[in-house]
Amino acid sequence: MIIILVGKSGSGKSTIMRHCVEQLKLSIPKWFVTREPRNDISDDVYTFLSPREFLDKQLTNEIENANVLYGNLYGSNFPDYKHTNYISIMDVEGMWKAKRKYGKHVIGVFIECPEHVRAYRMLMRGDSTEDVTYRLGTDRTMFKGAFDVTDYKITSQTPRDDIRELIDIIRDIEEENGVELIEKI
Repeated sequence: MIIILVGKSGSGKSTIMRHCVEQLKLSIPKWFVTREPRNDISDDVYTFLSPREFLDKQLTNEIENANVLYGNLYGSNFPDYKHTNYISIMDVEGMWKAKRKYGKHVIGVFIECPEHVRAYRMLMRGDSTEDVTYRLGTDRTMFKGAFDVTDYKITSQTPRDDIRELIDIIRDIEEENGVELIEKI
């Protein structure tokens, strides 16, 4: 199973993903990006590459799911997705691609969060005012249709509540499909 978190910049996706990896039986796929590292909790998830290195990995199929986001290349791979439970982050286009490629193995969860909260979070993680303004503006159009591609929606309250809500969603998925995705906690 592949659980994909979709949400605008600063919506809490990385925080939720990190908790799920630390506390639950979920793995993070390999992620490759051409952006510069930033002071962010998600930076240890990424392998930072030059554009040329990124394209080379695409040619060897080490990167299967690639997309351009905020002017940078992002890509991942879900090896053994039928036997490993993954949690990942994608934008709307990436979610569409994953659903087309992996079908019923993909569950999309949209994280909705007020713009002022997202702006504050981005500034606190070290993004410049210019980057925050750019991302907020870009997100307004980039995430149109997000509800159409995702299966569930979390309306962000606090990181702790968001994580609890995702765990409830995962429990529902387990019950509906007769599978165990996470350890009983």
